[in-house]
Amino acid sequence: MTPHDIGLSPRQALLSVRSQRGYTVAAITGELGGASVPALREQLRGLPDRQAGRIIADLSGVTSCDASGLAVLVAAGHRARRLGGILQLTIPGPAVLTALRLTGLDAYFEILAPGVPPVNHDSERAGRVRPGHPVSPEHRTVR
Repeated sequence: MTPHDIGLSPRQALLSVRSQRGYTVAAITGELGGASVPALREQLRGLPDRQAGRIIADLSGVTSCDASGLAVLVAAGHRARRLGGILQLTIPGPAVLTALRLTGLDAYFEILAPGVPPVNHDSERAGRVRPGHPVSPEHRTVR
């Protein structure tokens, strides 16, 4: 897969998708919420199943995040689990971390520290993780 960008207005989100070590890396920059949500949701839904099952959402460039932005991440996580995979978050900035903690979603998503490679999960184990159920402590890499 070659990298591609989907740009909205300058203040809205930009989504860049590439493959890396068997994962699809979806780098989101800008505002994760509001007017950018429909386009982001459609772009993530548009990923072929083989790419949507193992996703790393690189959130290092996200400047703000609201509930609708979190809903996009949750939906992508549900799809990945249905496909026997996982969605992992990496490098969330303060805006995203605050939103995740306030909503309790920090216990739902695996959050990777910068430079830490993704955790490999077998399909059955990944399929057992459900919303509201914390990921086991041995697989958490940052708090």
